[in-house]
This record gives sequence, structure tokens and C-alpha cells, in this order.
Amino acid sequence: ERLWDTIMNLNLKGVYFMSQAAARVMKKQGSGKIINIASIDGVNPEPFVSVYSVSKAGVRHISRAFAMELASSNIQVNTILPGPISTKMMNSHWAHLPPEEAKKQKDELCKHLPTCRIGEPDEIAGAAIYLASEASNYTTGAEIVIDGGLLLGTHLS
Repeated sequence: ERLWDTIMNLNLKGVYFMSQAAARVMKKQGSGKIINIASIDGVNPEPFVSVYSVSKAGVRHISRAFAMELASSNIQVNTILPGPISTKMMNSHWAHLPPEEAKKQKDELCKHLPTCRIGEPDEIAGAAIYLASEASNYTTGAEIVIDGGLLLGTHLS
């Protein structure tokens, strides 16, 4: 239960209340952009990370609900759904494995990624820059998937 509460508080409750707080300020200023980060695990859950997957699915739904609620206030709400990205969390996973197991897991991941590589944080930043810019003024309730093609029909097993 502690794991559930920790993950839900960070990934779901945090997004919900931060979005509400941001929306209050944005309504006063007459416009705004809210960009939430979910995950492809919120689309297709992976084994043994069900709580994480549920929390990220919730972020997707919260974002779409806020997009509908806030559109009349000229506030756009969109979501970025990263796939495998070279982050501290992912890199610490590989670091805790014996080198041969880490290589095996990376090779297996590559089989499911059409790009056969893990993404970089800068590749997420580009989507956020677009969503924060005036170029996205007519974009709300959208999800931008940045996953190296993982959701194209192949799934981790």
C-alpha cells in the first residue's frame, strides 16, 4: 500500500493539484499552457509496474479532462508520452544489474524498438518547446508520443 500511495501521490495527485494551481494563475492572465508528462506505460502497461502504469494512465485522463474544462479560458493542456529515455531512473536500473544481464535486457529492448536505441532527454524537450510555444495555440488535449516507435504494434514481453 505504501508503494501505491507514493507513486499515486507523485505521479497523479501531484499532476492534478499542480494543474489546478497553474490554471488559477493562467485564468487571471487570460491564457496559458499546461504540459504534463505521462508515459507509454499508461497506454500499454508492462508487467510488474502496474501501479506506475495506472498512475500514468490517470495523468492522460486528467490532462484530457482539464483540456476540456480549460479550453474556454484559452488554456491548452497537452501531454507528452515518453518511451524508453536515458534518464537517471533508467540508467540506475541498468547499473544495478550484472553487466551481462544489462546487455541482455538492452538487446531485448532493441528488438522492440524500430529505432533500436534509447531516446535522450533533449528529444522530449523539443516536444515541450513546441507545446509551450504559440505554434501550438490550436493544440489542446493532444498526446505526443516520443518512444522510438515502440507503440507501433510491438510490445515488451
